[in-house]
Amino acid sequence: MNRFLLWLREPVDGASLAIFRIAFGAILLWDVFRHWPRIQRLFLDSLQNPGGGFQFKYYGWEWVQVLPGNGMYVLFAVIGLASLGIMLGLFYKTACLVFLVAFSWQFFIDQANYLNHFYLVILYAICLLLVPADHTWSLRRGKQSDWIPRWSLLGPVLLTEIVLLYAGLVKLNSDWLTGWPLKFWFASRAEDHPVIGSLLANPDFAIVGAWFATFLHLVGAPLLFFKKTRLFVFSLYALFHLSNATIFSIGIFPWMTLCATTLFFSPNWPRRWLGLVTAGIQPGPRPARIELPMEKPVLALLGIFLVYNILMPMRPLVYPGPVAWTEEGHRFSWRMKLRDKEARVEFRVLDPDTGKKWRVNPAIWLTRRQFEKMPARPDMILQFANHLDKVWQEKYRVSEPVVTALAMCSLNYRELALLVDPERDLTEIPHSLKPANWIRPLDSALQPGHYLHND
Repeated sequence: MNRFLLWLREPVDGASLAIFRIAFGAILLWDVFRHWPRIQRLFLDSLQNPGGGFQFKYYGWEWVQVLPGNGMYVLFAVIGLASLGIMLGLFYKTACLVFLVAFSWQFFIDQANYLNHFYLVILYAICLLLVPADHTWSLRRGKQSDWIPRWSLLGPVLLTEIVLLYAGLVKLNSDWLTGWPLKFWFASRAEDHPVIGSLLANPDFAIVGAWFATFLHLVGAPLLFFKKTRLFVFSLYALFHLSNATIFSIGIFPWMTLCATTLFFSPNWPRRWLGLVTAGIQPGPRPARIELPMEKPVLALLGIFLVYNILMPMRPLVYPGPVAWTEEGHRFSWRMKLRDKEARVEFRVLDPDTGKKWRVNPAIWLTRRQFEKMPARPDMILQFANHLDKVWQEKYRVSEPVVTALAMCSLNYRELALLVDPERDLTEIPHSLKPANWIRPLDSALQPGHYLHND
């Protein structure tokens, strides 16, 4: 144990972690500018909808709300300033903490805005808060150092490895390995990319791409730990992420992941590269050992953090049925680009005392993004049903309304099928993490691509 602790405290060059810190701050600062024109649409438009500002909430985070007035613009300004502080290493710990709180706030406002890379940003922000990423190449007020303890790199490196491995494990399903939904996505983008359009339009290319992505994550990710294979695998990841960025326009995720993957290289790689063009960047004398304040509690927190990230993506294993259909355990599990859903839903409200019935089209009650996401996600259908229950009690004075949903859904271009029990009064079902017996099972006879084959 003592030998392991000595190894963790062994001094290594802080340059690679500094580059990751700078890149992280720069990417998130850029993302703030990208999202600034979207703040109204993502957060404030919902306040103008009937029923008054409804958002789809994460379990346990119902208390996080849209900030009043210009609050959301102020929040994003704070995120931008904190990102700048992280990038420069200025008031670093404060900047990390402020960024983590502010970014998490906007993240947890509405499930409809969920993106895997937003969740990844939060996890990396936690890592950066715990490690001394500002000790090298920063504007920190304290003394700078060219050296950091080895454990400082383990958090972001192991987190990246966990994410990559799970991104491969979740692809071991029949739909993905037979090219769905990649076949449709590639074909739909063929005209936008004339140079590679013929490849994208070829269904066999989608199958090759699906297997390549699976192999890259499951085999390539562990090979990043080995010096002989690291550069080759990194090159494949660069090709993979740049292709995704070009074809799918998926925001900051490719750039964030690529930057994190550089942490697998030797800690001094930035100095070696910069040494090709400039002199005088060699590190100072290497200390025998580095001990930082609060080191043991920080190491314990990092350990808990990594265990959480190992266990959290396993949640789908405790739920019955395919997670791509039920959505139970889908979020926070690195299930990226695995399914395409087409769905429609109509809600029906009944006053049991008078027999009066209403048909509710959710399109006029929700923002465009909320309406696009909700019909294919049972937990969001349930939340909206309970919202209608509240509105009908308050506005129409219906004491105990019965709310049902007729939801039809197609998974990866299968035939449309009932997603939830259309006879079930959804107001009687609490918002919880328990397996949902009111979700209809996916008929195994339905095959992906049915619509496209018929066309």
